[in-house]
Amino acid sequence: MAGSIPIVCQTVSTFVFQVTREDGARLLLLKRADEHLRGDWCQVAGGIEAGEIGWHAALRILDDEVGIAPETFYSTDLVEQFYVPSTDRLELVPIFVAFVAPDPKVLLGEDYCDFCWSDLALAESLMPFVAQRDALREIWRLFINDTPSDHHRLPTEQPVDVGSLLDV
Repeated sequence: MAGSIPIVCQTVSTFVFQVTREDGARLLLLKRADEHLRGDWCQVAGGIEAGEIGWHAALRILDDEVGIAPETFYSTDLVEQFYVPSTDRLELVPIFVAFVAPDPKVLLGEDYCDFCWSDLALAESLMPFVAQRDALREIWRLFINDTPSDHHRLPTEQPVDVGSLLDV
């Protein structure tokens, strides 16, 4: 019998942009403070909770980790993938894109110690992983240099699950 490597999807990733006439497009980068990837710069990312769907997780994580609500929010056709040697798993991470108002107040969660708004060149120089940089270039092409498809647009708020409220 042949061996295999498990494939899991337990994390989502969101590239957050603000666009102004003066500065053009700028990407929010976060500096990790926790043990995992300490000191590395990354996009907004986090785990999917039990019973949660991907885009709901992305919106919750934006609020929890940076205190930002998007003005517009999109799914993408992109998935970051990487191998985790410590668990012998292949991780798949769906990617979302959020556009926010100029100069939003960023409230960092405990996993991060710093943030910056970055142009494409700076972001590419700070992001440590090839998959991040590849995704960033493709997102920049599709969502900044071009107009995103309305087919990818998602609500900017999670729908309230009335059924779960009635169970209380």
